[in-house]
Amino acid sequence: MSAWRTISLWMDMSEFVEEKTQDLSGAALLVLNAHANSLDVPFPHWIGGADADQGPSYCRSCAEAEVAAGRAEYVDGGWQQENDGCCHCETCGRLLDYTLTEYGASEEIDHYMGTELAGPISPEDAFHIAKMLEQDEKNPQALSIGIQAAELIKAQQSAIEAAGLKVKP
Repeated sequence: MSAWRTISLWMDMSEFVEEKTQDLSGAALLVLNAHANSLDVPFPHWIGGADADQGPSYCRSCAEAEVAAGRAEYVDGGWQQENDGCCHCETCGRLLDYTLTEYGASEEIDHYMGTELAGPISPEDAFHIAKMLEQDEKNPQALSIGIQAAELIKAQQSAIEAAGLKVKP
């Protein structure tokens, strides 16, 4: 076999693997996002002012409470931001919308690789795993975690349907 033929076959195989990876990632994300869809996940807000700590994220009502209590002068935000980890309200712990940095996705991968995934997968875990997978859909570890979680969700749904109950969309 000529070198050109070998290179051509390798390039074809590489494109095939990339396409299949995207298909698997997309399928896993569909299941994860559908499962997380029951959550109401608002964008984060921040407080500002002369003496306010502008680092923490808040849900809107907790940020407004900080202003009302005199610990801040105004509320800012209401949009998605990149984080090095998942995002929750500093006061009440409510899940807030975010995207992960490369470092953040790596931290989430380490977390889920060190934790045995077992059903049932909560909508919040599905949300976090989807955020991790969205950051780098080609990462084999992220893809493996995403596929495993999606399979567990589908098994949960099948068990619920087999019991004659209705699966929430």
